[in-house]
Amino acid sequence: MATSVSEQVLLTSTGGQHDLTGTDISLWCTPVAEADGQLQTEFWYDAQTHLEDLDPVEHVGHTAGHRAARMLGARPVATQVVPVIFEPQMAAGLLSGMLGALNGDMVTKKASFLRDKLGQRIAAAGLSVIDDPLLRRGSASTHFDGEGLPTSRKRLVDRGHLKTFLYDTYAARKAGVAPTANARRTFDSMPHAGAFNLSVEAGPDDPEEILRSAPRALVLTRGLGAGLNTVSGEYSRGANGLWVEQGEVVHPVQEVTVAGDFLAMLASIDRIGRDVVRRGSVAAPTLRVAEMTVSGR
Repeated sequence: MATSVSEQVLLTSTGGQHDLTGTDISLWCTPVAEADGQLQTEFWYDAQTHLEDLDPVEHVGHTAGHRAARMLGARPVATQVVPVIFEPQMAAGLLSGMLGALNGDMVTKKASFLRDKLGQRIAAAGLSVIDDPLLRRGSASTHFDGEGLPTSRKRLVDRGHLKTFLYDTYAARKAGVAPTANARRTFDSMPHAGAFNLSVEAGPDDPEEILRSAPRALVLTRGLGAGLNTVSGEYSRGANGLWVEQGEVVHPVQEVTVAGDFLAMLASIDRIGRDVVRRGSVAAPTLRVAEMTVSGR
């Protein structure tokens, strides 16, 4: 468990003064399960701004132990193209990986695969992504950005359409646009564009029904290594998970790689869960991508 209390004071060259006090508390557990000489390590955690919002210690420990035990007997699957289901924490990681491509400075440098996609549809019609720095009890909530500009809630992706990039003042000036008040910084770093409290809007689907909806699918439970190349848009990541047939878990999976073109992945999201989970500054529900290449044995 870790706790912190922070106080931030920002003085600007234009005479502005802004201050913010915040708290954070996190809890994590990393158990090891063993059977027949095989070891499986897993983890579970929660991170909130208020103690009363934090999952109970027993729940975090039980979930971590269950996740480790269910991976015993894991093995690769044959290389194939199947639906891939991202658990909420994996969907949150998928979303976080896209932030580099939404950085206005990278767009201006032509180092983002989204650089010419503003206003266009880049994802399934049901997908909306929001950055809300004013979220109540959000871990990155603030009424001012790293340059003292007032922050606001904004839709980055609205029903599949890319609505805006993220700009600090410097990147906005280079691009010839207004800043979006998305400057992030620490006391010893220069400002850079980034999101605050990021979330995917809940969809209509029951996560259990998503699991049952495909004859065969891979449920991703843990990612290994980096995933998205924000310049080319290529996605490739080592992964562990669960192999599902006819809605039932057949066996755990390890030593596989999931890969695809990120824009194609976004466009082929055909199920969005209503189970939005927020831990830290990113929230997402269960997502199903209709087709991805799973490379195994």
